[in-house]
Amino acid sequence: MKFAARGLIGIFTALASTGTMHARPAANGFGFGVSHIGNGQIPQLSVAWKSSQATTLEGHSGFSTEAGATHFELGVQFNRNLFIEENQDFYFYLGGSMNSRDNSGVSASGYSLETGAGSEIFLTGLPNLGLNFSGGFALSSGGGTRLETRVAFGMHYYF
Repeated sequence: MKFAARGLIGIFTALASTGTMHARPAANGFGFGVSHIGNGQIPQLSVAWKSSQATTLEGHSGFSTEAGATHFELGVQFNRNLFIEENQDFYFYLGGSMNSRDNSGVSASGYSLETGAGSEIFLTGLPNLGLNFSGGFALSSGGGTRLETRVAFGMHYYF
């Protein structure tokens, strides 16, 4: 997982340094996409609403029904842009989620409160496709309260 996350960050950094990107106007845009949050979390479907040039509200949900284990998660995230570039948004986020796990009859439900920073990149020729990555910290419960790091990446297509 660490190799994959580092590889994606490297790809995003290389794309950002090429100078061949162009951002779409980011006000009143609705997006649909996928997100993957690291640390053993499940891939999730997500929606994003850019209510203004400076703010985005996201919702995400995902589930898994592996043999002998189930997992469900539902969450929200508020992004506030710190820097708005022509081809990139740099943001600070606050979020929270609820989750439920059942692993071979052992159930655990809990919450996660998250904060961190991230970036969304828009490519030339695909001005409505935003590639995003973020990193931060989460206070999580469910099987014990713990502080953990989070790395997430995904994409949204804005209409």
